[in-house]
Amino acid sequence: AKGAAYFATHHYPLYRELYQRLAKGQNPHAMVIACSDSRISIGQLFGANVGDLFVLRTAGLMIPKYGTHLGGEQATIEFAVKKLAVKDIILLGHTDCGVVNALLNPKLVDPCEMPALAHMLATCGDPPAKRKRVSKVGSAGVAAKRPRESRESRFTRGHLLRQLETLQAYPFIRDCPQLKLHGCVFDIQKGLVLRYEDHDGEF
Repeated sequence: AKGAAYFATHHYPLYRELYQRLAKGQNPHAMVIACSDSRISIGQLFGANVGDLFVLRTAGLMIPKYGTHLGGEQATIEFAVKKLAVKDIILLGHTDCGVVNALLNPKLVDPCEMPALAHMLATCGDPPAKRKRVSKVGSAGVAAKRPRESRESRFTRGHLLRQLETLQAYPFIRDCPQLKLHGCVFDIQKGLVLRYEDHDGEF
């Protein structure tokens, strides 16, 4: 309640014209699909203002295969592409992800206790077995070879690529040549965003 009151009295007056314009409709530059983890602040991470990004957040960045689950995830992606006509979709994973840890240690998720999560892990969470070469991109945009990665790091990137492959198979995305897909991993501890480069299979 205090946060909402502060927004109304301090933040909103500074951006009154922006909100009044947005009240007439939205026209986001891109869509971001990210993990629901509380440590990931989408707007802050990308330096975006309100109205810039259309955001979908799911547990562990898991995206259902097309047609297998007509739920909120697919509906949100469909709306972004068909109604809002976004030109870019960014998939954002992160280090120390609970879903990746569960993929590495399946016993962490009890199907009786969390049946929905267990089902999503079984159907959406199997990362590609092929290891991708990885490079690091810092704030200056200079690429450098990364040291030997941990198993968790490889799975984090593999999981992101699996979700990217799933999204590419959506018919309305596959048949939309002007739409560009991007894959990124946020390193929470280092504050770095690693971007996947499709032309060389590296981050």
